[in-house]
Amino acid sequence: MGIIQISLSVSVLILFIAVLRVLFIYKISRNTIMLLWKLVMLRLLIPFPIPSVSFNFNGWNKNFDIASMAAKGLANKQILNSNTVYQVGDVSNKFSESVTQYINPFLWIWIIGFGISFIIFFKAYRKSYSFLRESLPIIDDITVSEWMGEQKLKRKVSVMVSDKITTPITFGIWKPKIVLPKNMNYQNQQQLKYVLSHEMVHIKKLDSFWKIISILVSCMHWFNPFVWLMYTFVNCDMEMACDEKVISIYGESEKSDYALTILYLAEQKSAYTILYNGFGKKPIKERVRAIMRYRKKSIFGISLSLAIILVTVLFLMLFPGNGKSLNRNEEAIKTVLEQIFTCPNQEMIEVYNNMFSRIQTSPLEENINNEIDKKLYEIYQPYISSKWYESFVMYFYSYLYVYSTTDGYEIAVDHIDIKRSDTIPTNYSFMVYLNYSKEGGEKNHTKIEGSAQFLEE
Repeated sequence: MGIIQISLSVSVLILFIAVLRVLFIYKISRNTIMLLWKLVMLRLLIPFPIPSVSFNFNGWNKNFDIASMAAKGLANKQILNSNTVYQVGDVSNKFSESVTQYINPFLWIWIIGFGISFIIFFKAYRKSYSFLRESLPIIDDITVSEWMGEQKLKRKVSVMVSDKITTPITFGIWKPKIVLPKNMNYQNQQQLKYVLSHEMVHIKKLDSFWKIISILVSCMHWFNPFVWLMYTFVNCDMEMACDEKVISIYGESEKSDYALTILYLAEQKSAYTILYNGFGKKPIKERVRAIMRYRKKSIFGISLSLAIILVTVLFLMLFPGNGKSLNRNEEAIKTVLEQIFTCPNQEMIEVYNNMFSRIQTSPLEENINNEIDKKLYEIYQPYISSKWYESFVMYFYSYLYVYSTTDGYEIAVDHIDIKRSDTIPTNYSFMVYLNYSKEGGEKNHTKIEGSAQFLEE
């Protein structure tokens, strides 16, 4: 499952959380909502799952990384020796080389969209940083000094002042800075403490880091409007989560004064700062309403929050794309490999020799005269061509050459690794690891490698 499929799957969860914000706006804390957004963002940062499917043949454990493949030619025939590497399929390998010269056109579209989104955010960052780095430290304000002395800090935090901004801003992760506007009323000590406390909560919650994550996710999933909706909600909920924390620090009796501070700052004309946390103007109505209706969460609210978090985690773990179940191609490969590695060697060679010769001289439907033919045909007939089926049989016929050239050897498959191409979803590379010994002698190891391609996903 690629980035588009995963993005669309997670969109369901984004809508779910968005609905929760409306239905339980005063029942669930914004910290809970922010936790849900963080889980979603982390999942969206990993758009290419690495599934692992396991099944056994003759007691051996086979590990598959998306096990679905087909042949592009016969094997290069080599004699089995210790530490030999088998190159399976001359045509297959030539195709594999051409893969590096080809990029899916959809990938180009994604790269262009990502690049444009990233440039827009980066330019906004550069513009903001250019005037924030000109800010000066506040060293002679008694209220700021006393407030800083009361804080228990694990990181060095600086309080700065700038004439380039009109609302407070926090930026930086390792060495965070709180930047206050020069025209702010520094005589109102209580208001100043509210502002500093709000910005300090941002710092302690690592909101600057999560802001960057939200931007990166938005760039990666630029094509998904639900991700942009989430980006808007994250900015709003991040501020409201800090509001809740500040009220819990100063007490519900100071809600009105704190709300007035928010309104005062919102009245200041301020350009939108894309990367840093500050007092946003657009969601101010929702913020003030939430502040005034703030109550310590009841047992019901806490239980509801825990239940929602649990449901979200389960969804992220179980939604399609985690690779826990076999798709139809994987089932097909499983069936064929079971036949190859559970049948006697000579019998299998004869069966595939006959099948290979028949396919070259008669239609596919006329070649079904044994159980293996029947199984393969039933699996593939609904969605593949005769030519594709022929390539598939040729591929596994090449495997059997290993058996035919190793009389007297005992061969067992240790494991098989198959990896899907990141650029072409229908292309796969594979590595088969074999253990072998002759008449109970020392066990040796070898491997067979190559690539293959499906006509369809």
